[in-house]
Amino acid sequence: MTVQHNGLNTARHTRHGSLNISLAGGSPAQRATLRESLAALSAPQMQVGEISAPGQAPPHSDAVRILMIILDEEPDLWEEELRAWIKSGGWFQVAAVTAKRTPEAVRSALRAGANEVLFMPLDPLDLARALLKISESHPGAGEPAGKAAYAMVSVSGGVGVSSLIVALGLALRRLTQKQVALVDLGLQACSLAAILDLETIHSIAELADPTSSVDSIRLESATCKHASGLYLLSAPERIEDGEMVSPGTIEATIGVMLQLFDFVLIDCGHHVNEGSVAAWEGAGNVFYVLDQSITGVRAAHRFLDLFDRLNLKHVSLDLLLNHYRPAHAVSLEKIQAALHRPVAFCIPHDQAALAAAEAQGDGLSSLAPSSPMLLAVERLAETLLGTSAALNGGRPPGVFSKLLSAMGR
Repeated sequence: MTVQHNGLNTARHTRHGSLNISLAGGSPAQRATLRESLAALSAPQMQVGEISAPGQAPPHSDAVRILMIILDEEPDLWEEELRAWIKSGGWFQVAAVTAKRTPEAVRSALRAGANEVLFMPLDPLDLARALLKISESHPGAGEPAGKAAYAMVSVSGGVGVSSLIVALGLALRRLTQKQVALVDLGLQACSLAAILDLETIHSIAELADPTSSVDSIRLESATCKHASGLYLLSAPERIEDGEMVSPGTIEATIGVMLQLFDFVLIDCGHHVNEGSVAAWEGAGNVFYVLDQSITGVRAAHRFLDLFDRLNLKHVSLDLLLNHYRPAHAVSLEKIQAALHRPVAFCIPHDQAALAAAEAQGDGLSSLAPSSPMLLAVERLAETLLGTSAALNGGRPPGVFSKLLSAMGR
C-alpha cells in the first residue's frame, strides 16, 4: 500500500544538509544583490527563489526551508511585518536582513520572530557562518540523528493518538536500538499503560512537588520499563492526582527526559490546557492527529485556529491523518482545502488493527509485521530519522573546513 507523505515540518533534525531559501521584501535590486551573495558560496548546497507575499512557499522537499526577508527602515513595524510571513510559511528559520547595523535593530528583529539577523551589505563570512550552522545542525540522511521530542495531540477522541505513540516508539526503538521514552499527559485516560499492558506504580504525579526540582534521579524513579525496551512516564493512577501536574512540572520533565533519552514521545491526550502548551514548547515538534470524519476535520480547524493565535514561534506543527482511506467521501484533498494546510503524513486504515483493539484492548501486540498500519508508522519513523537515503561514504569535513570551502578559500 502506498503511504501518502507530503514532507514533515517536524523532522527538523533529520533533513538533508541542503537548503531551500526564499527571498522576500526589499526592492528587486536588493534581492538581486542578496541572490548574488548566495551564489558566491560554494556550500552548503542550496536552492534560491523569490516570493512576493505571505502564504507563498517552495514545494515540500527534504531541503531545510529558510526565509530571508529584507526589512524596511522602521524597526517598530517589523513585528507586524514578520508575523504574517512566519505564520504562513512553515519555515525552519527566518533570517532578517537589514541595513541598520545596531544592537537595537538586532533586538527588534529577534523580538519580531527572526532566528538570525544579517546586515547589508552582506559580509560573506557572516552569511556562510549562518547558513552552514543550519546545514550542520541537519546532517544528511544516514548520519546519527540528535535527540528529539515529538508531541501528539487531538481534540477529538477516538482517532488513535495513544496507539500511534506506542507504535512510533516501538518503531524508533527497533530501528535505532536507542533509548525511547513515552510520556502520558492524557492525565485522565491513562491510555499508554493500558496499551503496553504495564502495571504502573509510579507516575508523573511524583514529580509535581513544587518544593523540589525535577532531576534525573527523581525522573528515573518515576518511570517504568517495558519488555520492548520502551520507558514510560505514566499518567497518575487516580484522576484527581492529574490536577497536581503543573505546566512548570511538564516543562522541566521534558527537559530532563531529553538529557536521559534519545527520543521522547508525548501523548498530550484530548484536552488542551496550559500543560499541553508547555509540552508543545518543550518538544518543539507537534503532530495533530485527525481522521476523515466531519467532526474530526471541524475539531482540527478549531485546533489550528488556537495554535495560530498562540503564536508559538519555535514550535513546528504537522497534520497526521490516521485511518486513511483513499476512497472515503471526506477525501484528503477536501481536508487540505478545508484546513488550508497540507497533511504531512497518512496512516492507512487497518481493519485488522481495529479488530485486535476491540478484542484485546490494543491493536499492536497481535499484528503481523506486514500490517499496513505498522508499515506506515515505520515509514514515519524512518522519515524522522532520515534513513531514506544513504551517505556517499567517507567522513564529512568539519564545520571550519566547510566554512573556508564555502568562501572559496
